[in-house]
Amino acid sequence: MKNKTIILDFGIFQFRSIFATLNNPTIPATYTCLAAIIGCLKKIGVTKSDNIIIACDKGSWRKDFSKEYKADRAEKRKKSPIDWQSEFEKMNQLLQTLDLSTIFHVIKLPKIEADDIASVCCRVFKDSEIVLVSYDEDWQLLWNYPNVKIFSPMTKRYKLKLANFNVYKLLASKIRKETSDNLVSPILNKKQYENRMKIVNLLELPEWVEQSIIAELESLEDKEENLDLIPFKSLRGRFETLYNQDKIVTYEKCIKYEERRANKLKKGKLLKMAKVKLAKKNKKTEFKEVIDEVFK
Repeated sequence: MKNKTIILDFGIFQFRSIFATLNNPTIPATYTCLAAIIGCLKKIGVTKSDNIIIACDKGSWRKDFSKEYKADRAEKRKKSPIDWQSEFEKMNQLLQTLDLSTIFHVIKLPKIEADDIASVCCRVFKDSEIVLVSYDEDWQLLWNYPNVKIFSPMTKRYKLKLANFNVYKLLASKIRKETSDNLVSPILNKKQYENRMKIVNLLELPEWVEQSIIAELESLEDKEENLDLIPFKSLRGRFETLYNQDKIVTYEKCIKYEERRANKLKKGKLLKMAKVKLAKKNKKTEFKEVIDEVFK
């Protein structure tokens, strides 16, 4: 039995790495991408008994239900100086290499997005811990499942699920407007509402999407590593230490970090209040007295 299942949102790593070449064109986007993936996995802490899935986009069935869905992205890419075709080809080659050389499972299915793969994994592997590696807010809908944690590649920490988290409130906000996916038109009738719900709701997918992903997951087999195929020599060494448990950032550590951060913000706010009170009081008032009054 697998220890835990880790699903990496490949699009997040891919696009951040490609855009990074604008500031440093000497470093290949594929190097940056792979280094970022390794960095996140070392922070999460992995073992060879973990199920590591790289979830990729390959078109989208959602475009059959909305012409505006992500329709602005192609135009934005045209305005960029990046050679997108070349970069995408290199990323596809990287995926093929990772599929051949690591225990990672690369899943890329026609008209299916990484969001769909993550969604189905949360249901298929419901009896084990799931770690979603993404900062896409859509994936927060998957907090609906009690076995799910979300690790952000941006902060290199777990996102903390609020005690009052309401999945239906989040879903309702995405139905009204989802700017990141260009779903900004107002909903004027029942058909438009149903289509918007179908597009944004990761808790219930079309049957053919669900079954396609389940079939792919059921076909996965244990793999052997062949790290000699990793394209960057400096990263091969990092792969060899991937299973060391020396850089783990646990969920519990993230809770403590947020508690300290909240306390620091609270103290800063109280200190500001104290200074305001001091200004209003007699100038002879001792600052310590005001601090004691505010912090009591």
